[in-house]
Amino acid sequence: MDKELYFGVDVSKKTLDLAYYDGETIDWKNAHIKVSNDDAGFKKIGSWVAKVGKDFDTFLFCLEYTGLYNQNFRLWLESKEYIYSMVEPRKMHRFEPDLDDDQRSLDRIKTDELDAFRIAIYCEQNHKKILRNPSKLPSPVYFKLKRLLAERKVNHQYSVRWGK
Repeated sequence: MDKELYFGVDVSKKTLDLAYYDGETIDWKNAHIKVSNDDAGFKKIGSWVAKVGKDFDTFLFCLEYTGLYNQNFRLWLESKEYIYSMVEPRKMHRFEPDLDDDQRSLDRIKTDELDAFRIAIYCEQNHKKILRNPSKLPSPVYFKLKRLLAERKVNHQYSVRWGK
């Protein structure tokens, strides 16, 4: 049976907070990294994942859907052939991890680091469902069409406003 390591990713415009969970214990001091949301940050993530995941067979990443902020990271995950899943923010908002009494409470404190740990725990608790239906980016044609539709909307608004 594969030994899996679960990564929770809290995505923002400029940074990514990653935390991992092995399904048993949370290493509050060493299981977190904060990097920039760009190629330099992705390179650091690659090195970190290789280091912390050397005893694991499978990596599973979960991240909240944040629109365009996670697109480049998703491209990087797919280029490395990592399995990942997009999690609805509403599900994460309602999710309360079942932790031992000696573990730090994740339901009262709100930081990017703790959000990453919550997402990693969610990833572990839902890994079978996620593995059955992992996320994938749409084809490049989808993004081109989306951009064209946005341009069309702007042009239409311009023509209505100025009568051209």
